[in-house]
Amino acid sequence: FMPYQNMTDDDVQALISFMRSQPPVKNKIEKTEWSFVAKALMAFGVMKPESPKVAPPKSLTPDTTAAYGEYLAVNVANCKGCHTRMDPNSGALVGQPFAGGNVFSDAFTKGHSMVSPNLTPHPATGVISSWDFPRFKTRMQGGRVLDYTPMPWGALSRLTDNDVKAIYAYLKSLPAVDHKIAKTDYAPGEKPPVYTNTAAKN
Repeated sequence: FMPYQNMTDDDVQALISFMRSQPPVKNKIEKTEWSFVAKALMAFGVMKPESPKVAPPKSLTPDTTAAYGEYLAVNVANCKGCHTRMDPNSGALVGQPFAGGNVFSDAFTKGHSMVSPNLTPHPATGVISSWDFPRFKTRMQGGRVLDYTPMPWGALSRLTDNDVKAIYAYLKSLPAVDHKIAKTDYAPGEKPPVYTNTAAKN
């Protein structure tokens, strides 16, 4: 669910240049140990690296269009990865795009279970369907409110105004999906529902 292979050549080069400019940090990372199931999935070709379906563009000119917003929301910020229901076993995105329903519960969430909301413009169940651009911009650039949310508010707060406009335009252009997320924050001990996200597009 990490689609960064579709970033433009220029953006990948910029990312590499930035990482190489950082001071070195000595931090030994232990080798990843795959479970028996994961080894079996890889051996039978069920779980394998996914190549880009089309050749990524060399560059894109940043603007405020929905098309550029799609590039940011899908390939750079990866909004789609968290806001589209995922198969917990394969990692494949199986829900309707941006309709929410993923549950995050790990050490970072401090015992809470966080559920990604529906970002499609459905008037009844889309969390930002009634938001105008100023409200969307204020929230996107406003930083973290809850210290245990997995949402990368720090990084999003540094988006340019034009980047935010493009993402807003793209989210507003999505098909409206009637998929109600009852709430997004479940306290420690509360069990969130299992979302199936089978609602039809309107």
